[in-house]
Amino acid sequence: TLSDQARLKGNTAEGARLSSEAGLKYAEAVRIKPDDHMVNFNQACLCALRGDSTGAIKHLTLWAKHCPSPSQSKLDGDADFHRIRNTREFCTFRESLPQ
Repeated sequence: TLSDQARLKGNTAEGARLSSEAGLKYAEAVRIKPDDHMVNFNQACLCALRGDSTGAIKHLTLWAKHCPSPSQSKLDGDADFHRIRNTREFCTFRESLPQ
């Protein structure tokens, strides 16, 4: 995905361009399918990669609402949340989920 490519490019102009492009595509996907749990999860990942914990929690909340089985382990196993994993918002949200 574009997010994966951006992550591989790191903190470079190309990485920023790819991240921006991914953001536009995910925003459009959320607009088209606001109830799609995977679209919201992917948008949350992109927000987290950017260090935007507020945006990540917004989309994780929608993910949890529409996902058949949201869990702490899903979040724990995803490296995209590394930058925000220790924020108060993320920890509080994570604790609201089943194991």
